[in-house]
Amino acid sequence: MQRSTIMIQNKGMEKERAEEFRKAPIAQLFMELSQTVQRESRQPTEKEWRELDRAFQERAPEYRTFLKERLPNRRQYRVAQLMLLGLRSKNIMPLMGINSFQQVSNIKRIIRLRLLNE
Repeated sequence: MQRSTIMIQNKGMEKERAEEFRKAPIAQLFMELSQTVQRESRQPTEKEWRELDRAFQERAPEYRTFLKERLPNRRQYRVAQLMLLGLRSKNIMPLMGINSFQQVSNIKRIIRLRLLNE
């Protein structure tokens, strides 16, 4: 598991809740998309993003609130959700429509800073 994922979990989300979130059908869809999107050029729809957020709300409501308060930027919030699914930068890039590792690294750095400063 990535260091940044562990850091996010340690800031409020128990490992069991993170695992439960990863088992949600919509989370499985995102993980599957992250593996195939590079070949098929398909990003998640807004409806799929809402379903992922709903699954997050159902499985870890207090942690969702924690992230929403500290990450008001939608792009940062979504990257944080994908990090909790255990996705790596190379898998996050196509899902978010990001073209460079540097952009993902910058977003992850901002997320870490905002979560650690609370």
